Amino acid sequence: MVRVLRELGSRVDANSVGEIQVAERVGFAPGEVVFTGVGKTRDELSYAIAHGVGTINAESAGELDRIAAIAQAHGRTARVAVRINPDIDAKSHPNISTGLKSNKFGVPMEEALTIYRERRHAPGLCFVGLHVHIGRRSRRSSR
Repeated sequence: MVRVLRELGSRVDANSVGEIQVAERVGFAPGEVVFTGVGKTRDELSYAIAHGVGTINAESAGELDRIAAIAQAHGRTARVAVRINPDIDAKSHPNISTGLKSNKFGVPMEEALTIYRERRHAPGLCFVGLHVHIGRRSRRSSR
């Protein structure tokens, strides 16, 4: 399936080193990979940076600081996007909701600009965007 998506011109959203490696095996260039997801380990970030993934979606100021330190240790600059928590209710099942402040995913909108300003010149980081995910709106709630 991943090979077919590549042939159709897709890029890859990976949540683990294993998913990055699957993408690499079917021919995706590292720059076509967005490394995202919560709980990325130092080893996973190191792998992603060493292999030159296209973008790393950072969940917090602390994760940005870890990415910067790892990138510097590798003599690289990591392209990063900051995940924003918009405090939006997708009216999905509570177990898959990700956009509310109570879900604790991403940084609060009111903190995002400060986080960026404090790190925009940090060695090892190149800010390329913002990332937002609010969870899936259920079909039942859209009727």
